[in-house]
Amino acid sequence: MKIESVYKILSYILLPIAGFFAFLDLFAILAALAQPAMLLSVFIIASMVIYIFTSFRFLMNGIIQSKPCKHSLKDWIKVNAYVSIFFVVMSYIQTAVILTEPTVIKTMMGQLLAQQQTNLPAGTTTETFALLIKAVLYFLAAYATILLVHIILGFLLLKKYDHVFDKE
Repeated sequence: MKIESVYKILSYILLPIAGFFAFLDLFAILAALAQPAMLLSVFIIASMVIYIFTSFRFLMNGIIQSKPCKHSLKDWIKVNAYVSIFFVVMSYIQTAVILTEPTVIKTMMGQLLAQQQTNLPAGTTTETFALLIKAVLYFLAAYATILLVHIILGFLLLKKYDHVFDKE
């Protein structure tokens, strides 16, 4: 299978997830206005979304249709790919830490549930939330792996298809 085919398949896998992250990031921007500490995570998610959409544009225009692309598209892809690599590394670290120390999840969830004043559904326990967090972490680890492979292939294709970018 050619590298372009794998890149195309991974792009189509990442695209709907990036759309979902873009939607979530819009609400996170509003929350970050009240909590400035969240701005870094908003920036990281936005960079990841921008990377996926710009690399998809490169795939469609530069690789499939062989149309010339602006040099700035290549710059956007590279810069946002580096930030996306940071997202991948952080996802792996979070997953490793939480999964090697399962008591951390139960302790956190116990504290959060104790602080909540709302009525939770019957049968909601810290174990339920711990399972949910583990599922999310497994999803993020799988997503991060796909994203990392996509980034590596993207850098290879940027080098291979350097001729489609206009020279500035």
